[in-house]
Amino acid sequence: MFLTIPVNYKARDIASGYQEYRKDSITEIQIIENIYENFYYLKGEFLKNPSGLNNGDTGTSKAVRVGKYDGLYYTGPFKTADQKSAFLIFGDSSFAVIIAGFFKRTDKVVETELNNFLKTVSYDRSVMLDPLELANFTFDESITGFKYTPDGIGAGSITYSSDGIIKSVEDEHHKSLFRFETYKSGNIEKAKKILHKEIEDFSAYTIKLTNVRHQDLFINGNLAYEVIMTGKGVNIANSIYYIILIQKKERVVQFWSVDRDNGKWIEKFKATAQSIKL
Repeated sequence: MFLTIPVNYKARDIASGYQEYRKDSITEIQIIENIYENFYYLKGEFLKNPSGLNNGDTGTSKAVRVGKYDGLYYTGPFKTADQKSAFLIFGDSSFAVIIAGFFKRTDKVVETELNNFLKTVSYDRSVMLDPLELANFTFDESITGFKYTPDGIGAGSITYSSDGIIKSVEDEHHKSLFRFETYKSGNIEKAKKILHKEIEDFSAYTIKLTNVRHQDLFINGNLAYEVIMTGKGVNIANSIYYIILIQKKERVVQFWSVDRDNGKWIEKFKATAQSIKL
């Protein structure tokens, strides 16, 4: 995606698939790119209740084009009576991008500024950028030699597998891999609760987990939390899971790895986790 951010908007949050720029307490731009979403489905859901307020003011929308992609432009109310929004949503059946500007309803100058910004957007799927370009961490890819897997299952995550190919959920269930996710958390204890809920849901619906071990530690000077467990499931290869949370300020990196090759990769997964720098 290519666009020109207005110079007076400062980056507030940048992560893989999400960017936020703010001008003041009421004026901001949010950019969400989801390579697992269907634009046409998202468009239909958005048009059912675009403002999210159910206050009778539905705003206005029109079909647009962003290069060769179908799109939707919408302008209307936002969270409060004082706010207004301008949305540009575009994509196809395999991806969707949402770009939204929020501003004071009576500020016509900012409204024009944001609409002009939306006109700068273009998209080129032939350009394969570094998946970690916007990430707030680095790691040593050479330890495992795993390859970036753009079709990895799981929106908002960065996935690496032994051969760089995952064609389906079933395919994923039989390959060793690791993935990164980042999110905000006030502290490591809150991040632990999020992880334990994820593991609880995982075990309830997908796989039987046993031999669960966990400990607190430090990785490159940052608070971290480690979980190791084994699992079995229907149509899922026997697995050893190695999970690390690393906290720095209000940002958490989650490293979730799974060895489905009888423990071949576990030590290398541990070394990869130790190489993560925020």
